[in-house]
Amino acid sequence: MRPLDTPFVFAYVQTLTLRGVIIDTLSAVQRRYFNPAQSTWTTKLMLNRTHFVKWLDKAIEVPRGPRRGTSGYYAADRKLFPTIKRMLKSGEARSTFGAALKMAREGKVAGENSTPESRAKRLADHYRERHPSRL
Repeated sequence: MRPLDTPFVFAYVQTLTLRGVIIDTLSAVQRRYFNPAQSTWTTKLMLNRTHFVKWLDKAIEVPRGPRRGTSGYYAADRKLFPTIKRMLKSGEARSTFGAALKMAREGKVAGENSTPESRAKRLADHYRERHPSRL
């Protein structure tokens, strides 16, 4: 019976996160508690610690800050999208930035401590994310 096939290890694997199990397994290999040649191919890959740690950190990395679209001005900007679309179709504005700048100078775009240009850029970027141009 291989070391990772024991019932104790199976229960241990079920109670911990994958990251914890992998790090504990790597530590056991480094302390020579079990022979990786008798184990699965994943354990053999863990022997190159530097590459493995870089891969693991990148694979499990959680982005910092709030989730995209849950805070900020996106909800307020989204309410202005129909106005931008109308301005573009009627010819009142030649670009999304032009339409957004016109609304920002009129005070319709949310944002207190920023210039109309920066508010217009944010609004235009949000609009372009949601409505990519069809060239």
